[in-house]
Amino acid sequence: MQIQVFDYQDYKKYINDWASQLPKAGHGFYRKMAMQLNVSTTLLSQIFKGDKQISLELAHNISGYLGMNDKEAEFFILLVEFEKAGSHGLKELFLKKIKSTQKELKDLSRRIEKDIEITDLTKSIYYSDWLYTGVRNLIAIDRYSNINQLAEYLNLPIQKLRAVIDFLAENNFCILQKNGHLKVGPQKTFISKDSPWVNQHHQNWRVKAMAQMPINKNENLFYTGPMSLSHDVAFKIKDEISKFIDQLYKEVGPSKSETVRCLNIDWFEY
Repeated sequence: MQIQVFDYQDYKKYINDWASQLPKAGHGFYRKMAMQLNVSTTLLSQIFKGDKQISLELAHNISGYLGMNDKEAEFFILLVEFEKAGSHGLKELFLKKIKSTQKELKDLSRRIEKDIEITDLTKSIYYSDWLYTGVRNLIAIDRYSNINQLAEYLNLPIQKLRAVIDFLAENNFCILQKNGHLKVGPQKTFISKDSPWVNQHHQNWRVKAMAQMPINKNENLFYTGPMSLSHDVAFKIKDEISKFIDQLYKEVGPSKSETVRCLNIDWFEY
């Protein structure tokens, strides 16, 4: 389960909880972060396991290291300001802002289920990279329902994956729940053969398929069969493939999400 910074009022607890939910309970997390941010591991230990307070500059750098978006980074820094405040009145001011932000986001989460029409700009981004459709399909599988699990499976930096998930969430392709758990959103999409993005969509997955060929997994199947044949048989095969695809989606639709696959069928005259 992925944690969310907006659920916290203590920035140290947030970071420690983030570390604890990583593989091997975050062993080496602070050392790696210290190396990346060019600070000492001792300093981070004094901050997150002691009484020392973090500087705003270091807080900002940590937010980038963790792949936070702008709103998350602003809230994280607000938590730091709240903890560093030297007077009761200033603490109350920051706490009021924290609670106001949390309420605002809670109200927003109630509206995120609303299905919205997908715009041309959204389509152009969604079909620009296989990651958008690929991540959306993976989210449907329980074991890949948070950003850390996805990052580990896809071997991608959290920062890159965060941008993809933010886009999917903003456009209702996925829903980021309060506990950080991701689930597939209500937004539907279909790309027709005359769409200006259909070629890019095909190319994305063809390139992905070619990258998988050398891996030679038993569950994969790649077939290339140049041939000469009659026009009648050629049209018949095309018709049979179309029927197969229709039947395929009738079976895939109601089935349980347990794994992800991509089917590429290339059938053309040359």
